[in-house]
Amino acid sequence: MLATVIARARRGVLAAAGLMVVAALPLTAQTAAPAADRVDLNALYKIKEEGFQHSQVMQIESYLTDVYGPRLTNSPNIKAAAQWTVQQLLAVKA
Repeated sequence: MLATVIARARRGVLAAAGLMVVAALPLTAQTAAPAADRVDLNALYKIKEEGFQHSQVMQIESYLTDVYGPRLTNSPNIKAAAQWTVQQLLAVKA
């Protein structure tokens, strides 16, 4: 009986140790970043400048809410708003 209790305790300790090792593996993978994963700060600054200086989010949001108003699922307003959005995105792409 004592041997059974000791065997169960050992299995529990081994399972806990294994769980700790598995839980710690993602942490060790994140500590050493290769040079290819470094942040390009110039690109980051360009993205931020574009977003803060040339954003059209408020104009687009205003147009959608003022012109198309509420857009329930499968309603004429949602279809018209979707068509307008596609046209705007295609115009930006061109």
